[in-house]
Amino acid sequence: MGVRWLWTWDTGKEGLAPALERANAAVAALKGVRRGSWTVQVTALKSKDTLLLDRDIILVALTDNPSLTYLINQQTGQVLEADKDVRKILEGTQMFKPHMGAHCTGAMYLIGDFVLRLGKMAMRQDNTAMALIDVEYQPVAAWHTAHPVLEDFERILSATLVGDSGKLTRVHVSWKAFAANQAPDPEQQFDVKQTALQYASALVQVKATKRRGLANNS
Repeated sequence: MGVRWLWTWDTGKEGLAPALERANAAVAALKGVRRGSWTVQVTALKSKDTLLLDRDIILVALTDNPSLTYLINQQTGQVLEADKDVRKILEGTQMFKPHMGAHCTGAMYLIGDFVLRLGKMAMRQDNTAMALIDVEYQPVAAWHTAHPVLEDFERILSATLVGDSGKLTRVHVSWKAFAANQAPDPEQQFDVKQTALQYASALVQVKATKRRGLANNS
């Protein structure tokens, strides 16, 4: 696979649905070819045992690998491949409970060497949602090679899809929320586990934003 970057998009006053409708039309104007749809499920499981808090985990299920779920230990940063039914198994042990989750879905396009996934992250606990843009640069899998290309593509996205409607923010993996020693070497090859970490980090950032909002309202 190539290198994938994930962005959140604050659509501002335009609103989520109108912004996504306009953005999909803009992708078509860029000669984007529709390649179906995509979904990602992100679930945070919290240990019921206070002695096992270091085992709080985040599960990420991608349509790219429908038979697998990526299990992320939030404290160690370790990413493991697990069976698609691992959530049912973990909840069945009565040791974990769902704490927070999101359903990500949208349209997938091919634009030259790029695969663009445009959609939203909808939180399961309430009715809040945010726009997401997931871009894969297919020709290379090396971080350092793809980085400048994806930065250029980000500028194109900001100018054509976002425009004056809100703000595009790249999801940097929160290594403080996970484990600092798991940060990738710029020379290493990108793999799907890095994509799972980006979606997990997006969920962690939403959680932190909600906490700040509660603190500001208290």
